[in-house]
Amino acid sequence: MNNDKKGPVSRLVKAATKVEPNEIRATVLSFLFVFTLMIIFISILRASMLVYGQIVVNTLLFAFNKIDRTPFYVRTIKVRVYKLG
Repeated sequence: MNNDKKGPVSRLVKAATKVEPNEIRATVLSFLFVFTLMIIFISILRASMLVYGQIVVNTLLFAFNKIDRTPFYVRTIKVRVYKLG
């Protein structure tokens, strides 16, 4: 009977999460703490990836310039010949 006084959203949240009313504050604080840690980690990671990413892009551009420019069918034949030998 106590659940009848609560709204449908409250009943749905309680049924889905099985969080007791006295645990809601601790649950919200723990989610906020983890979310804050994730934001800090991603911001640090993003800053480091900007520097590292530029190095990777420059390396890939250099590598793509050195790719064998033979047609696809010639490369396919080469691979098949190498596999036979």
